[in-house]
Amino acid sequence: MIYLLIAALIWGSSFGLNHMAMYFVTPPLVGLLSCVIGMAMFLPFAFYGPARKLRLSFAGIGLLQLGLMNYFYQSSFAHLEGHLVALLSLSAPLYVGIFADLFERRRPWQRLLFAAISIAACAYALGASIKGRYTVRGFVECQAANLVHGLGVVLYGRLMRAHKDIPDRAAFFWMWLGGTAPLLLALFMTPWSNLPETFSWAPHQIAILLYLPIFCGGIANYIWNKGVVAVSSGVLLAFTNLPLVLGLFFGRLLYGEGGNWFRQIVALVVLLALVWLDKKVSDSRAKEKGLPAKS
Repeated sequence: MIYLLIAALIWGSSFGLNHMAMYFVTPPLVGLLSCVIGMAMFLPFAFYGPARKLRLSFAGIGLLQLGLMNYFYQSSFAHLEGHLVALLSLSAPLYVGIFADLFERRRPWQRLLFAAISIAACAYALGASIKGRYTVRGFVECQAANLVHGLGVVLYGRLMRAHKDIPDRAAFFWMWLGGTAPLLLALFMTPWSNLPETFSWAPHQIAILLYLPIFCGGIANYIWNKGVVAVSSGVLLAFTNLPLVLGLFFGRLLYGEGGNWFRQIVALVVLLALVWLDKKVSDSRAKEKGLPAKS
């Protein structure tokens, strides 16, 4: 459990730092750094896993789950404060459930209702600021990140279940490689006039740009995976949501970000309840099929 707690603390601290990074770099650059460092970490395993015909499939999933998700996710920090991105990210598991239902040819009405309520809760948390053009854009970008992440997670799970002989670490290099494509394109298409002019190679700027991909992208993921195998599904669900809850409170208390406390706490409670209900739906359906509950 200590591994999960350490990873949650690292991720919880990252939301405010991501928002700070948008003051001196363009969003695709942060995501691209994560992809490049991820590729470097998993390069030793790249050629000992998936056959050549599967590498393109993993790259395509990475384009969605790591590339487009990172693009929308990082872009949202340019329009929303870090604690709001953390709050809005709580609805991500609901999209996983919706796509899982669609691929299983089930009607996802229940989960679509959960998702609609989650969107309403997020809009409530933003309050009057949702009327602002930049806030609306950040809101949409957060939901888009949740959407493509959910699709990528489901596609990855289906592909790995069909090829159980392939270890996860062997697929990650190709996924990170696929993730670089939309980020490189976005960086190439960014007008130079829109790039921040405040990057000055200051030590704190370099530290943030290195901390986010190395600690939040690499080390925290490794620590998290070590902790996952040692806990129950209920404990894992709680810790999965913990970084986002910490991101909300760290943003308000450590980084001085503003907003309406009451609205955000109400939205937080609603979103956590929806994620819990969504897991109950998954567990119930797994039992009907005679399968163990998903963690």
